[in-house]
Amino acid sequence: MEQIGTEKNIFYNKEFMDIILNKYLPFCSLYTGLMLNNSPVSNALVENYFGQLKQITLEGQKNLKCSQFVRKLREDVVSTKTEVDIGIRKSRLTKPTHLMKNVLRNAGRKER
Repeated sequence: MEQIGTEKNIFYNKEFMDIILNKYLPFCSLYTGLMLNNSPVSNALVENYFGQLKQITLEGQKNLKCSQFVRKLREDVVSTKTEVDIGIRKSRLTKPTHLMKNVLRNAGRKER
């Protein structure tokens, strides 16, 4: 019985692959947005995300320890995943109301 993949690929070039994998591939994700549509190049989505991160997730706090930042970011990611899983539609609130802030704060707490 013949084994698959045992014959040498004459088109494989190790040096070329090293250059592609180490020099160009790490930056590939930066260009995928350019390839997907014909819209002007913009970082508006990134700016919007960081604006929400600063104002809503971090609630304007700037002097956080790294562990506190990671914890808040994780809570936000888990919350977003849960919203997607249960089908909650994305709202277009620019600033959360006081009621919404209380709901978001209490959502992660366990009942006693």
